[in-house]
Amino acid sequence: WYGLEVYQAGGCAYVDFSYDYGETGMLITPTINTTGSVTIKCRMRSVNPEGDYIGYNIAYEDMETGEIEILDSNIGSLVNDEWTDVEWFTSYGGDDTYIYLFSYEAPVYIDDIEIIHHYMPVPTILPETNVTENSFTANWEAIEGADEYNFFLYTEHTATTDEAYDLYNLNFNDIESSGTEDAPEVPEEGDFVYNSWYSYLHVFINGALGISGEGTAYYDYGYISSPEMDLSSDDGKATLTVKLKAQAGDAMELFLYSAEKGGYYDVVYNEYFSAENDGWNEYTFELTGGTEFSIIELWYYGYNFLYIDDLKVTQNLKAGDVKSLLINDQPTTENSIDVVIDEAYKNDKTYYQLYGIKYIYAYDPYYDDYYVAGGITSEFTEPRYSPTNETSINDMEVASSTLAYFNNGVLNVFNPENEIVSVYNVNGACVFNAQINGPVQTDFAKGLYIVKVGDKVMKAVNN
Repeated sequence: WYGLEVYQAGGCAYVDFSYDYGETGMLITPTINTTGSVTIKCRMRSVNPEGDYIGYNIAYEDMETGEIEILDSNIGSLVNDEWTDVEWFTSYGGDDTYIYLFSYEAPVYIDDIEIIHHYMPVPTILPETNVTENSFTANWEAIEGADEYNFFLYTEHTATTDEAYDLYNLNFNDIESSGTEDAPEVPEEGDFVYNSWYSYLHVFINGALGISGEGTAYYDYGYISSPEMDLSSDDGKATLTVKLKAQAGDAMELFLYSAEKGGYYDVVYNEYFSAENDGWNEYTFELTGGTEFSIIELWYYGYNFLYIDDLKVTQNLKAGDVKSLLINDQPTTENSIDVVIDEAYKNDKTYYQLYGIKYIYAYDPYYDDYYVAGGITSEFTEPRYSPTNETSINDMEVASSTLAYFNNGVLNVFNPENEIVSVYNVNGACVFNAQINGPVQTDFAKGLYIVKVGDKVMKAVNN
């Protein structure tokens, strides 16, 4: 630890005003690792009876050039000259950094400093249950301290021939609402996620999604945004078709943002256009500049309502091209979630991932209250293919409470009665026999296996 104008003061540090620099001094930590999620806590007391603003910076210094880069900073306030608990949360640090604490105008006392580096383990996925041909329940072990989990479901399509493939085809038919085009339903929530497409200032009518122009007068525009998608095929070209209804002349703008891996998003395509008339019209946009990391957004600049239906994103694929698309993301406070595979993806593989999150609360002395300062998250689980890919329910002679299937080469057995499990290859040889409930830690060659759980028999294919 070191600093500028820092003195011992009876069991705490005193940071004085520096007349050489014309500002208060600072207390500086050693070089530490501030990557990930970090909480900075301390107690401070200003010498000014009216208090002062206080703050921190996280800095990285290039030892060769001496250049200093500020990675993160934040401020707080002391409302008087009494000892006050101060707390900040950040996730914008880095390796080999240091933190310095300071006040803005008057000297300050500092004590009881804590730099807390948060960590959350990756959830452990458990065997799926309630498996049917197009649904299952995903399960995982609860993480101590986790407030919720974010679950992501993907589809994986492999083109067997050259084809025009619909990456997304949203008809909104499952939106049931009493809202009409003249009087749409305005929900209390200001945002909405539909098949992983995010909309802001949304409204509903039966069978279609709407965007409100209520914030336009305040430059707060409604929009709909796709999840990140892979548009790298066909030299980055794709087609967007959509039916729109707005008041004649209402302004809209379509954006395509793209990035290279690890880079920043840039606008690679945008088109400003207006509603042709007061009715429903189909619009087609030939997008260019797509990459593996692309996002489509449609903004509404009118003052009334924009209605959206039959939104389709299509791209030409070559035989062998593989497309993975996010088709559902959903938060849950439980350690399981019911998953239904949409009919549109029944011929493709699906897989899922999830991570845990814990919200961090910090104290604001100005308002004398705690607020959500941020969250710490675990890493994603490894992708796990859905059991609906591997198992044909029609081939099972099994109660729905017992299940055996392969996932990424690992045989998973859900055996709630803890019966003996026997596995036979196509030649009838027993290759595994034990009492187990969960993953079988045995290497199985690719092929068909007969799995017997107690008196229940089923097939499992290791692809």
